[in-house]
Amino acid sequence: MSATKEGIQKRRPAEQRKSGRLSVRVDATTKGMLERAASLEGVSVSAFVLNHAVQVARDIVDEHEHIHLSGQDRDLFLHLLDNPPAPADALRRAAERYREQVQES
Repeated sequence: MSATKEGIQKRRPAEQRKSGRLSVRVDATTKGMLERAASLEGVSVSAFVLNHAVQVARDIVDEHEHIHLSGQDRDLFLHLLDNPPAPADALRRAAERYREQVQES
């Protein structure tokens, strides 16, 4: 539940409720470093680890789901979309074989 201005409690929507749990074992040095960094940011260790893990996860997903092109590569890509090269002979033959197989089925 979350507090509102009036102090009345309202239930969070199901997708916002925290029901998952992660547990990580670390050595004393790593724990101390995380505690110090969290303290410097004024947050709990859990909040510190979660915030930074989520940001890194977003960056990794973004890197794998998006194509990043240089300006020159972008221009070439767009040019080829607007002016595609003629299909090679091997592609024409493969397309013809495919059409024949599909018509036979």
